[in-house]
Amino acid sequence: MTKKLFLSATVFAMFCQTVMAGGYLTNTNHSIAFIREPSRDASIGIDGAYSNPAGLLFLPQGLQLQFNYQNATQHRFIESTFAPFAMGVQNGGNPTKKFEGEAKAPIIPSLHVSYNWNDRWNLNGSFAVVGGGGKCEFDKGLASFESILPAKALGAGLISKDDSYDLDAYMKGENFYFGVQIGAGYKVNDKLSVSLQARMVIGSAAYKAHLKDIKINNVPASAYLGAVSEKLAAGVAQCQAAAAQYEAAGLAAEAAKYNAMAQQYAGQKAQVDAFSNNAMVKTGLNINSDQSGIGVIPIIGIDYRPNEKWNFAAKYEFKTRMRLKNESNVNKDLVSALSVLSQFEDGHKVKEDMPALLTLGAMYSPIEKVRINAGYHLYFDKNAEKENDKQKLLDGNTWEWSAGVEWDINKHLTVSTGVQCAFYPNSDAYMSDLSFNTNAQTYGFGFAYNFNEHWTADFGYFFSHYNKYTRETDNYNNTTMPGKDVFWRDNKVFGLGITYKL
Repeated sequence: MTKKLFLSATVFAMFCQTVMAGGYLTNTNHSIAFIREPSRDASIGIDGAYSNPAGLLFLPQGLQLQFNYQNATQHRFIESTFAPFAMGVQNGGNPTKKFEGEAKAPIIPSLHVSYNWNDRWNLNGSFAVVGGGGKCEFDKGLASFESILPAKALGAGLISKDDSYDLDAYMKGENFYFGVQIGAGYKVNDKLSVSLQARMVIGSAAYKAHLKDIKINNVPASAYLGAVSEKLAAGVAQCQAAAAQYEAAGLAAEAAKYNAMAQQYAGQKAQVDAFSNNAMVKTGLNINSDQSGIGVIPIIGIDYRPNEKWNFAAKYEFKTRMRLKNESNVNKDLVSALSVLSQFEDGHKVKEDMPALLTLGAMYSPIEKVRINAGYHLYFDKNAEKENDKQKLLDGNTWEWSAGVEWDINKHLTVSTGVQCAFYPNSDAYMSDLSFNTNAQTYGFGFAYNFNEHWTADFGYFFSHYNKYTRETDNYNNTTMPGKDVFWRDNKVFGLGITYKL
C-alpha cells in the first residue's frame, strides 16, 4: 500500500518537472527583411540595428526609423509509444498516443532606429522580442504526466492490464524576453567600421497547470481509496476477532500471528486514509507561477567593405545572465513535502541564461541591383546556465548557416528569398516533451516596395520544416518500462514592416 501512496505523488512530481521547461531562447527574426531573406548578417540596412550594427555606418546620412509586425504560429508534436497507454480510457486501446501543443504569438513587434549625423558617427537603438515570444498550451497534458499513473499502478499490483485509468492533465506556459538596446558606431576609414551596443533584457514567464480527476476503473481516486480503506478496516476487525478466539483457546502462537496481521492492515489503512485526505486527491493539483528578471550585456560589431561588390561583417553578443524570480502559490510547506517543487517556490530565482552569440556574414553584389548573402551563427549553449545545470546534457553548441538573394527589379520593387538551416546539439537526456528543438530548415520570401524617397514597406513570409527526433529508452519517464517518443514541429511566420527615411 505504500507504493500505492506514492502513485499520485509521483505523477505530481513528474508533472512539476515538465512544467518548468527550458529551451533554446534566442530569436533572430527581428525584421521583415529577415523574414523574406533570412541571411542578414552582412547586409546594409536599417534592420542592421540588430543584425549588423557596424554596417549602419554605410547608410546615407540622416535618420531612419523602422517598425515591424510579425504573426507567428507553431505546432509541437510528440508521438509517444508506451504499452500501458493502451489502458487509458481516452486512448482506445492504442499504446501510441499523439500529444499536440499550439504556440501562438499574434503580435511580435520590433522597432529599429539609426542616425548618421556625419561620415564617421552613428547612433542606433532597437526594441525587439529577443527570446521566447509565445504561449503554448497542451490541453490533454503530456506523456510524462500520463505514463506514471498506469506504470506505478501496475507495479504496485493495484490494477492489471485488463483494467483502465483516466486523468485530467493540462498545462500552459509562456515566456517573453524583451530586449531594449542602444549603441554607437564609428567609421575608422572608408572601408572599416566598428560598433558597440548595450542591451537590457527583461524576462517574463508564466506557467499554469493542473492534474485532477484521477480515476482507476472509472472510479474517482478518493472513492477507490475509500473502498480500499473499508476492506482494510474489515480485515483489521476479522484478524482481531480471530486473535481473540485463539487466545481464548490457549493458542498463543496463532493469536500472535493474527494480531500481527491486524497491525499490518491497520498501518496500511492509516496510510490510505491519510492519502484520501490529500488535497490533490480531493480537489486536484494547481500550479500558478509568474517569473521575471533583468539582464544587461554588451554587443560588439565590425564591418569591412573593401569595394562596392563585397561586404563582410561580424558581431558578438555576450552571454545574458538571467535569474527569473518566482511569484507563485508554491510555499515552503509544499516544497518540504515535494522537493521537486523548489523551482516553483515563491521567491526562488530560476537560472535561465541566454547564450552568447557569434554571427559572421558576407555579401556579394555581382551587379548593382543584385545582392547575394551568406551567414553563420554559433550559440554558446554549453556556457549558458540553466536550472539544475541542464546545459551540461547538450552534446555541443547550436549552429546555423544561411544564404539568400535580393534583386532590385526597379527603383520601387525589391524581391528576395533565402534559407536558414539550424543544427541543435540534442541528446536523449536533454530532450523532454516540453523542452525540445530539432534540426530545422527555414525558407523565406517576400518583397519591399519603395513608395518614394521617404517611405518603404516590407512584406515577408517564412515557414520552417523540423526534422523528427526519436528517443527510445528502457526506463520511460523513470517507470522502469520501455517506451519511445518522436518529436517534431512546424512553424509559420508572416510579417509587415514600414521604414521612414528623413
